[in-house]
Amino acid sequence: MTTLAPAAPAGAARTGSPAGTLRSLGALEARRYATHPLFIAGCAVTTTTSVLGPDVDTSSLFHAIVPAAAIGLAGIVLMWLLARRSDAASSAAGAVPVGEAVRTGALALAGLVPFTAGLAWWIWAMAAYEVHPPTVDGFPFGPADNARWVGSVLFVLGPLACLGGPLLGLLVARWTTGRAAPAVAVVGVIAASIVMQGLFDPLIRARVVMPWTYWGGPLGVEGDDQRMKVLPGNPHWWLLYVACLNAGGLVLALLHDREGPRRRLLLVAGALLAVAIPACLLAMWTGIPETLANPVPSRRGLWP
Repeated sequence: MTTLAPAAPAGAARTGSPAGTLRSLGALEARRYATHPLFIAGCAVTTTTSVLGPDVDTSSLFHAIVPAAAIGLAGIVLMWLLARRSDAASSAAGAVPVGEAVRTGALALAGLVPFTAGLAWWIWAMAAYEVHPPTVDGFPFGPADNARWVGSVLFVLGPLACLGGPLLGLLVARWTTGRAAPAVAVVGVIAASIVMQGLFDPLIRARVVMPWTYWGGPLGVEGDDQRMKVLPGNPHWWLLYVACLNAGGLVLALLHDREGPRRRLLLVAGALLAVAIPACLLAMWTGIPETLANPVPSRRGLWP
């Protein structure tokens, strides 16, 4: 059990430095995360699909579902497992050498591992978009076909999704006790994401309340069911909104520790909320003002 117990490392214990303890324990949790088979498998799947190359019609845009699922969604379960392991080791140690807030912070630092993997994917995706842009009848097009628009969308769908999943897993681990909780969270995220993909007209603008949603695709028009469309909204503000959601998830996880700095955390939560709400509204109502259909007919839509 001594190898599992999240005791303060010897150097940090001698100096009595909470920051030193956090860094050392964070490095330990990061190694555990990086060497876990679930994370390695997710990276392997993401790498394989990237090696196969971008899509002809959408370049790297539709590849984003791979790291989001293989690394982000899997991260919900993986982080929950690591949090449960950390808590069980502390209980087995008797007197808990490291408080819950520090253990939560260390696990959050481990989230930098999947974030870095997502960042590596994002660099590939941006390069792939430049080298192999979508076809003229593809997606994105028009005002969305520029590096800033594409970069913001891919950054949220890739790196922030890879980080957000583990942070959600940490939040679930802190506030629930059932073994089925991470599975329920995964299913819930998938179901909500399906509904909020812009498939239903009343939800096209509201879809940006989700931390993962498409910004267009082969949504079709009359007589061409594969015609590409770009959905309204501003992905730059959406990026800020989702970053606030990720930070808010960590704050809520830290709030579970009743011995932690709850007043300070509540102030941070309020500040994040004050930024997130207007950012979400700006993501809805600025940027591309309405759904745009590609003026070039889809080749696939013309096939018999």
